Amino acid sequence: MALLEVLAEPLEDHVDLRLAIGIAVAGAVAHEALHLLRNYGHLTDAEWGVLVRASIKEGWRERYDINSRYEHVSDYIKVEESIADAYGEWAKNREQRVDSPVGAIFQKLENFWLELKAKIKE
Repeated sequence: MALLEVLAEPLEDHVDLRLAIGIAVAGAVAHEALHLLRNYGHLTDAEWGVLVRASIKEGWRERYDINSRYEHVSDYIKVEESIADAYGEWAKNREQRVDSPVGAIFQKLENFWLELKAKIKE
């Protein structure tokens, strides 16, 4: 069955697939949102430094296979991509979030989107 056919079916018939798609999309959107918010100055230099140090210390480039996925870009871009992937993973795994400096920064980004969504609904 094609994906569009599945999405057109009654919800109860394909809850697991729809949930999986929603989680995957949430991660991809969060990944791209990190780039956007970084470029528009929504992260302070100190917050960005925390994320860069976490990327290096926790081996995010290796964890997310950044070196092979982005082999022709600078190390600076590779670090940013690893942070974006970590944020995407964080966004997908709400039940596994931990209280940490990185988690607080990622939560700040999520709060921005939640506030924006609320303003749009007004």
